[in-house]
This record gives sequence, structure tokens and C-alpha cells, in this order.
Amino acid sequence: MEDVLASVATLSEELAIPNYYDLSSTFASMGSHDGLLIIVQQDRFWFPTKVSKSARGPLTVRVEPLAGKFPVNLSSNISIVS
Repeated sequence: MEDVLASVATLSEELAIPNYYDLSSTFASMGSHDGLLIIVQQDRFWFPTKVSKSARGPLTVRVEPLAGKFPVNLSSNISIVS
């Protein structure tokens, strides 16, 4: 994501997905121990090796209906649907 914090705010406001543990401008975990959605900054290197970059491409996440408005489009190629 180009803006991790804006994406977290959108998911929190639109779908009531809570922040799980980590939250920074480059990494966020959302959801619960039953399922996590990891949001990372575009081209972020993965720890601990710092060799592989985060994947890029179209992504659609389908979730069980919760309170909120669907679909939520986080970017031109990333959306959350119910």
C-alpha cells in the first residue's frame, strides 16, 4: 500500500476491522487471533532476511458479512468484498 495508515483507517471505519497488534507507517496487523490481515508499505522488505519485497498485483479479499459497507477499494487493484 502506498499509505498504510490511511488503509488502516479506511478498514477500521468502513468495516470495523480492529488493529491487532503492530501499527506503523510501514506495517500493520488487523483482525484477531482467528484471522489477520497484514497491511504493508509498497515494496517493503520482509524480515528477518530483508531479501524479498512484498508482493504486488491484483488482490480481492472476501470476508464474512460484518457491519460495514462493501466493497471497500483500497487502491485500483486491491478490494475487500463480502
